[in-house]
Amino acid sequence: LTTRYADVEYYSRILAFTSPETPMLSTTISVYESTENPSVVQVLETHLIFEVQAPWLVVQQIVVLENTSDRVLVNRAPVPHPPTLILPIPTKAIDVQFDDQTIDQTTLRGEGVLTYTLPIGPGKDQIMFQYAVPYNAPRYELSLPLTHDIATLGFYLLDVGATMHSQQLASVPNPMGDTPGAPKLIALKGENLTAGTTIKATFDKLPKGARQTAPSSSPTLPFDNQTVGIGVLALAIGAAAAAIAYPILRKRRAHQDALEDIDEEDEDADAETDAPRERLLRQIVALDDAFDAGEMAEAEYKKQRAALKAQLVEMDKRE
Repeated sequence: LTTRYADVEYYSRILAFTSPETPMLSTTISVYESTENPSVVQVLETHLIFEVQAPWLVVQQIVVLENTSDRVLVNRAPVPHPPTLILPIPTKAIDVQFDDQTIDQTTLRGEGVLTYTLPIGPGKDQIMFQYAVPYNAPRYELSLPLTHDIATLGFYLLDVGATMHSQQLASVPNPMGDTPGAPKLIALKGENLTAGTTIKATFDKLPKGARQTAPSSSPTLPFDNQTVGIGVLALAIGAAAAAIAYPILRKRRAHQDALEDIDEEDEDADAETDAPRERLLRQIVALDDAFDAGEMAEAEYKKQRAALKAQLVEMDKRE
């Protein structure tokens, strides 16, 4: 179910009629008054996960935010595409892709910045996207101007023999060091960083690739070949955990094949043992696959996906 209040759309959870003996279901949809005060939104965590695909650094960026008010943040400025959040990215970033189709279609790309235009409701939420930046071996100098105060900032480099250091971020242990089979990571972390600060990091000993300069047009980069363990990292660092880990996982063919095997062989067992969060995540994956295969209309896909994400956010609030 969907409704519109004060120019903002809201969605219910997915309602499932499981048997003829249950012909009626009920639900509630929370709607909010609005605010145009951007200070109600805080950026709790930002994590950048770097993978070397010479001559590119492929980056997963995860932003965890919270609307601390009881109102939905909107921007009604009389300008095209008024922003509700500005997201910084490195200069020369190309092929920006969001995990959420709605966000992907409504966020403006700029040089070193992304303009987020959707309303931001009360409570915690997360934004996950990926892109690539070119480098000239053996070094890359990263510069990231912060547009908001950030409680926690983390950089993670999958270890291929390269190094990463920053004067503003401290070296910390591999957050996945205790996870069997997880990739080795070089990790940097900073806390309580203020807007206007430019975070700089130096990558050294990067391998050479076939191209040493960015092409004139943005290529389709091989995101499907990224290291399998990145999705697990999202769980380890606590960046809105499952709600952002699963979209990363489904981009890796090995994980996708494993999930298909589980669905085919252990569907009944999963239904009994999966936690509610995991069941929701499986529904989102199945929905994404159906849309990618052209099996459902875009409008219906967006509504169902937004409703499932709303359930995840509500679950996080209760926890």
